[in-house]
Parts: sequence; structure tokens; C-alpha cells
Amino acid sequence: YHRPAETLARWDREASLRPVVGFYGPNMHQNVRILRWEPKFPPADAVMPLAGNHILSRQPLTGDFQSDRRVVYEAIRNGNLFFALDILGDSSGFRFSAAQERRIAIMGEALAAGVEAVFSIRLPRIEGNPRLEIVVYRNGVEFLRKRGRELTFRATQAGAYRVEVLASVPTFFGQGRMAPWVYSNPIYLRP
Repeated sequence: YHRPAETLARWDREASLRPVVGFYGPNMHQNVRILRWEPKFPPADAVMPLAGNHILSRQPLTGDFQSDRRVVYEAIRNGNLFFALDILGDSSGFRFSAAQERRIAIMGEALAAGVEAVFSIRLPRIEGNPRLEIVVYRNGVEFLRKRGRELTFRATQAGAYRVEVLASVPTFFGQGRMAPWVYSNPIYLRP
């Protein structure tokens, strides 16, 4: 698996102009044609659990389908979510937020540009404790990079601030390589 650079560049370009929600949607149209036989490879049930969308909501789920459906759809519509390759590890504890004066924004939300915002990124512990690297992008340009499970930074400049987390994955030859694990939706600083 490699970082989908072209798709991310387009998303970042659009998000620098207006809010754009990103989410995981696997391509299930893969066919391999062998003479007249077109098997689906890999099959959908093998692809679907590799990654997932994780929504965040300011309202708790209640167990009532109608009420919870509204909460989930609103979170998706607002971009209050991140997506992750959960095959690399459970990303459920990932958090990306920003605080400004008395207001706290989560992914998909906006704060005022020109006023200092304190951004915070927290990663969950994952099994095997691989090396983790946090990369922050502002309008698609790498803004900050740090190894570890936490990162706090300050910013005032307008833009769409998005996080990617890389995790080391083993390779046949040992050390492994850094592969994308988590992709956040942006937090916006708007004029």
C-alpha cells in the first residue's frame, strides 16, 4: 500500500478553498479477466475490513436508531471523522483538535484565522508498538513532522490543517517502511 498522493493533492487543493469531507470508500470494481472468466480479486469481503471511517460527535449515541442516524449523518456531513487503515492497528483513540480562546474545534470545523489556535494530536497505543510519525499539512503543503504519539503546535495563518499518521510496517527484509495509517479531515482557520 502506498500513499495516494494524487487524490490527496486534489482533496487538499479543494479543501484550501472550501470545506471538503474525506472518507474511506474502497474501490469494489476490480476485475481480472482470464479468458471469459472475470473473478473479483481480491473479493469485497477481504477489502472492506482493511480500513474504516471513525466519526466523532459532540452528542453521544443513544441506541435509538432514528436519533443515532441523525447524529451519524451530521458528523459525516460536517467532516467530524477520520479514516484509517485499521489493519495496521486500532485507531479508535486518534484525536485531532484545536482550541482558540474558549472554543474547541474538531475535524471538519473552523476557527478564526489571525487569532492563535493551539492544535493537539493524540495517537492511541497500537499492538506491537511500531514507530509512529505525525505529519501535518496546511493547504496540502507539509507544515510539520514529528515522531511519537503526541504533537501540539500553534498557528494563526488561514488554511486547512490536516493530519496524516505513518506507522512502520514490517517488510521481508526486516526494518520495515513507513506507511500511511490515519488520515484526518481538516480543521480550518478561516478569515
